[in-house]
Amino acid sequence: MNFSFLNNRLKVVLCLIVLYCTVSEAKTQTQSDSVFYSLITNAIIEGNADELSALFHSKVDLTLPGQNNIYSKYQAKFILKDFFLKHRPDSFNLVNQNKIDDSSFIVGKLHTAEKHYRVCFLTKTISNVIYIYQIRIEE
Repeated sequence: MNFSFLNNRLKVVLCLIVLYCTVSEAKTQTQSDSVFYSLITNAIIEGNADELSALFHSKVDLTLPGQNNIYSKYQAKFILKDFFLKHRPDSFNLVNQNKIDDSSFIVGKLHTAEKHYRVCFLTKTISNVIYIYQIRIEE
């Protein structure tokens, strides 16, 4: 018996499975990125340092007007809490998101009653979890 037609069908089926898995993974990554961006946006609009710090890596490079250092996620949370108490957010919107491999650079505009700030995030994906490694809030 000639089973060459089965060989060709098997190749086609395997190619379709690989294509499906690739498209599904890309779609899932895009959905998780958009969920992550929504979490950041909502936390900043609400001035909620607790929610934002849940997205931090264990160490965060934090820059605020007048201070810049690398902090533990817990120290960074309290510093941001203080910032949000002094500068209550009126609005926040994402302006740009750039992704290269497992890292993303996100830029947004934060408006408070007193001032407008540019907010930049550097994130990295590790084991399918996105972490914030750096936050810069600049006037």
